Amino acid sequence: MRKPKRGDIIVFHSANPVDPDKDLIKRCIGVPGDEIKIIDKEVYINGNKLEEKYTKFLNYYIKRPRNPDPEGMGELYTDNFGPKKVPEGKYFMMGDNRDNSADSRFWGYLPEENIIGKAMIIYWSTNSDADVRWYEVWNFWKFVRWNRFAKIIR
Repeated sequence: MRKPKRGDIIVFHSANPVDPDKDLIKRCIGVPGDEIKIIDKEVYINGNKLEEKYTKFLNYYIKRPRNPDPEGMGELYTDNFGPKKVPEGKYFMMGDNRDNSADSRFWGYLPEENIIGKAMIIYWSTNSDADVRWYEVWNFWKFVRWNRFAKIIR
């Protein structure tokens, strides 16, 4: 696989020390050498605002500092962060559902050796908001997001 580019959706072994055995999928926001800054939920790369049509926000309030950073970046912010430079051999990853994503804002940079590959297809997608249980076979059609089934990721 080629090295990840900004905007790629990547599958990787978790860099989260709380759950290191999990494989995750997130969007690559920053590559080595990029300066990342987040101001009131808006992401800036090397001083330029990142246009992101794929993001989802559930909480429109601006959150203040949260957890201490495992890589010594100082206080971590969910909606305000940086500026911090992405080190060589590492990547800054963020989930598209920004208000509900444990990502590089919390567990730091993703080491290159944790990368499995680029995501290619959504083969299964369910709606966690559906008022059904997965084992209720008769309600199967209610919780599958058919508009995302077998969708190619671009």
